[in-house]
Amino acid sequence: MRRPAPSTLAATLALGALLSCAHHEERLKVKEVDLARLSEEGMSSVEARRSELQRAQDERARAELAIHDTEQQLRLAREDVKVAQAKSTRAGSALKVANDTGQKEAVREAQSQREESGRELDLARTRVGMLSARLSADKAERELAERKVEADGAALEAEKVRSLRAVKDPAADRYRLSSFEERSAGLRREEERARGEYQRREDAYESAKRGYEEKRERQRAVGGAGNQE
Repeated sequence: MRRPAPSTLAATLALGALLSCAHHEERLKVKEVDLARLSEEGMSSVEARRSELQRAQDERARAELAIHDTEQQLRLAREDVKVAQAKSTRAGSALKVANDTGQKEAVREAQSQREESGRELDLARTRVGMLSARLSADKAERELAERKVEADGAALEAEKVRSLRAVKDPAADRYRLSSFEERSAGLRREEERARGEYQRREDAYESAKRGYEEKRERQRAVGGAGNQE
């Protein structure tokens, strides 16, 4: 019998695992029709969980917008680096010409322009580094928001089962509460791990931001660059 190629076998196993996971998640959802007999009071805790899920979804949308905004700022900052590089190159060429002439005043002026353009380039590169750290933190925040949406969604489903059990609704027998609670707890742990990673990247951004702002203030003090926001 001909054996499947390793790559084919791996793809088949991965697909099987994906389908199994999807089926498992489908079973951990409460059908809306099963909630039909719950009173308004019985649905209050479920509705509270729905509100939490909606807020998490809103946070995810805001995190996505923040990424787009930072990406745009980073593109512009990289263009500023190119401009500063070109200016620095011209200043270097001008200094070489001045040195060749041997005129002291021209050399001093060219040297001053060369130093100023070097500071501008250094600051522009530092700003790119800062914004890159901001983008990394934004992406981690989006990941956290996604994990929270998943965790809040699982908590909502678990709350539905608890509400059905609280009023001894026969529909509750279709669902195993412990399975819902285990999934909810597992996803909440994933959320906390994502929160830790987001905080780590946010701290890195704050450090990069302080470094940029300190460098900008130093350059303002000597009258060069420092006008990049």
